Amino acid sequence: MTTYSHDAHAGGRSDVWKHMLLLRAVRCLARRHRRPAVFRYLESHCGKALYVLPPQGEWQNGVGRICGEPPARGEPYTECLGAAMGSRSIYFGSWMLVALYLQRLGHRFVMRISDSSSEVACHIRTILPKSRRAGSICFRHVDGYRELAVRRDAHLSFLDPPYGPAFCEDVKRSAKAVNLLLLQGRPFLAYYPIYEGRDLRALINQPGTIRLELVWGPNRAAHRGGVAGCGILANQGLADAFQSNVCGMQLVAEQLRSQLFLFPAL
Repeated sequence: MTTYSHDAHAGGRSDVWKHMLLLRAVRCLARRHRRPAVFRYLESHCGKALYVLPPQGEWQNGVGRICGEPPARGEPYTECLGAAMGSRSIYFGSWMLVALYLQRLGHRFVMRISDSSSEVACHIRTILPKSRRAGSICFRHVDGYRELAVRRDAHLSFLDPPYGPAFCEDVKRSAKAVNLLLLQGRPFLAYYPIYEGRDLRALINQPGTIRLELVWGPNRAAHRGGVAGCGILANQGLADAFQSNVCGMQLVAEQLRSQLFLFPAL
């Protein structure tokens, strides 16, 4: 089976969307758990800490369009882009963006991140000192779905599987994980891509959730047989993280030449 690699997709529209909403959720929950409390973060499929952006790639339709625009007011993601992008030659992964943002807030944190990819494991063990892996950032080369099931103390859990060659299996396992998180009352975000003809109902049609979708295809159902958009599924308790600035989300969607859909409407 082909192994998924995120390198070619780093900084694309899907990354911009999920990272913008992820940092909004972190800000909301960090405010609820004020310092000196330690913010506990869990990510199931963490990917690399950073990605080298090629001269041409998906990032041009994603972060490349955001960087050339004034930052949306009150948007943690766009406010952090200057420090995160630097010379525009690299793009940080989700867990690294969360770490940078929490440091920006002056908030102590503990991260539990995992990935089953040997390439990702080698990358993280190379760049992350052993002292950090054993301390504030702990990486495990394991199945991230299982980590979600056993790690129950996180203030925020982020479910971000690759949806690559094993798309249907990822949908099935993600739906099961979301159901567990809902039953346990744990705050979470779950990412999903929108493809033509791919059934996501088992995942996205769960009571007690909200969906925030970015669609750049002609419509939600079809886009030349490829990715038509992406979405974030979240527990209802995180609604205030997004409804406080719907105009900001709409602005980012327009910058990405996409449409914003909210279910239910915020």
